[in-house]
Amino acid sequence: MTEKQILDDLNGYEFEELMVDVFRKMGYDDVKVSKKTGDKGRDIIMEGESGNVVVECKHQDKVGRPVVQKLHSAVSTFENCRKGIVATTGRLTNPAQEYADEVSGNGGEEIELVDGQDLREIGESIGLDLYSGKIEVICNESLGYPGQEEIKDRVTHELDDVENFTDNQIDSIDVEAAFIPSFCVDARIDSTFETSVGVISEVHERDKILFTAQRSGPSTMNEQVGGLVSQNLDGTREIDMDELGDEFSDAEIRRFGRTETEYQEWVVERERDRYSHTVRYTGDNNVTYTKECTPNKSDVEIRDVKPFYLPKIKSETSIKRYNYGYECYAAGNDILVDRNDLSQCVHCGSDQGTITFCENCGSLNCSSHIKTERLEKEPVCTGCAVTDQFFLKKKYFYTQQNRDEFQQIYQEMPLYKKPLENKPLTAGAILAILSVAIWMGLNAPLI
Repeated sequence: MTEKQILDDLNGYEFEELMVDVFRKMGYDDVKVSKKTGDKGRDIIMEGESGNVVVECKHQDKVGRPVVQKLHSAVSTFENCRKGIVATTGRLTNPAQEYADEVSGNGGEEIELVDGQDLREIGESIGLDLYSGKIEVICNESLGYPGQEEIKDRVTHELDDVENFTDNQIDSIDVEAAFIPSFCVDARIDSTFETSVGVISEVHERDKILFTAQRSGPSTMNEQVGGLVSQNLDGTREIDMDELGDEFSDAEIRRFGRTETEYQEWVVERERDRYSHTVRYTGDNNVTYTKECTPNKSDVEIRDVKPFYLPKIKSETSIKRYNYGYECYAAGNDILVDRNDLSQCVHCGSDQGTITFCENCGSLNCSSHIKTERLEKEPVCTGCAVTDQFFLKKKYFYTQQNRDEFQQIYQEMPLYKKPLENKPLTAGAILAILSVAIWMGLNAPLI
């Protein structure tokens, strides 16, 4: 690749925007494009370890001594600034290099020169594609996450309140982890809208945007997930693949679907859409006008970009015929439950009231879907029970064999006991007979 081929499709402004991202990835703080109030030899302003740093960007084949001299002047006049950088996609002439060495060797200001070759080496370390000018996402940091033993403890704890259940009825608990690519972007928007009557609207806001960044496209985190992440974003840890293999039955680290540059472009458009609004104003002629006010791309400043992985832990608990999912987002010691099959009825999804375990099939049931097994006198769910009617009352059984056994018992019952299989009907019949008897007694003719 020749120097001319590097970032060849970018214009000067786009090159400056790219270098903002490059320097941010290199560890500089508060990196931003300087407002174009006059060419003073500083395209980018940022903060380094010892003060402010100014940068002159040149997207051209050759950079000579005059450019370095202008940068030196900018360093000398800018407040709390001891360092300047010339960044170019091309090459630097010998006089330019000599002048930079001379200034830096005097023990005062420092002038650093970054040419096409240097940019190529920097690009390899930060994921910069020198053909497209886009920065790939390089990330191995994740929010903290619990191990599988902690998740298993949470699962068994969820089952503590289930009636008719003991932990030894669990066949297995399988725990997996998925690491979701995510971003936290700090953006500031400063936009002023003017007409012939003057300023009609202004927008001055600063936002922290949290979003997932999967192949399907960026998606803003909801309030609950965003809150979990915000409180724990300072506690990221490096992902250890060997540890994941030992800790979980399966661990998936999903890929970022786009480049970091493309995600920043998405944030810019999101902010523009968010702060677009309609303004009504009165002109000098006393006529009322409306104006659609949409911030320009240049009004949105990306101040910080932090890629990270959001852990989502998934467990599957097997109990006889059923598998129960329990999923949560994790961030350090905090979790946010996203799915919990362990606290709801398998038949209707209700999580209200008492949940009862059916030992016959392994189901969890609300009060509407749990009955008493006629022969065993134990809970049985309506989903697995064998049913039949005795004295016009539906009865529930674990198996057909239990049903047949009870039928034999029923046939051998004394006649007076059979009505007890349908106590409401029997009680109603007795009440009706008594009511008729009383009525007849009250209405019998006197002799």
